[in-house]
Amino acid sequence: MKRLYSVILTIVCVICAALPVRAEMPVDIPLYFGGYKTLDGSTYSVVTATTQTEDSPGSSTVDPVDPNQAKVELTGSTLVVDEYVEGNVEVMIKNFELGETILYTCFDQSLAIQLNDTATYLIILRFSDARMAYGMFSYPASLGRKEMKNGQLYIRRGNSIYALPGTKVK
Repeated sequence: MKRLYSVILTIVCVICAALPVRAEMPVDIPLYFGGYKTLDGSTYSVVTATTQTEDSPGSSTVDPVDPNQAKVELTGSTLVVDEYVEGNVEVMIKNFELGETILYTCFDQSLAIQLNDTATYLIILRFSDARMAYGMFSYPASLGRKEMKNGQLYIRRGNSIYALPGTKVK
């Protein structure tokens, strides 16, 4: 019996050692032109960082940014901003809760930023043609959060909404 346990333990150890180490999954941060969406899904137009006007129902002041123009991705504590347009891009990252600017700089092609503080962040990109793109995200990235709508409990993960059994609703 002791030998059987030893054999089983050896097999389990070999299988565990052979499994690949799971890397942190990157989280895409959605970007929008002309306004930004808060984490609860409300959409705002931005005149300044402190002036916010909520969209009316059925209207939208935001257009999604084509990922072939710019992309923001959070992997672990590293935020990577890539842009694929002509000229330099200005980037500003703010701790949205405190209103503090964490980073303000110009870059061309790619920029990696290490995040340390747990917070909700606002990222603003200004392209050389004066267009501005906005995105909001939390660090650390949450796997999902609960939402109640019309008496039903849903899980929001990024821009997707799931029912409790795991079926995608939106």
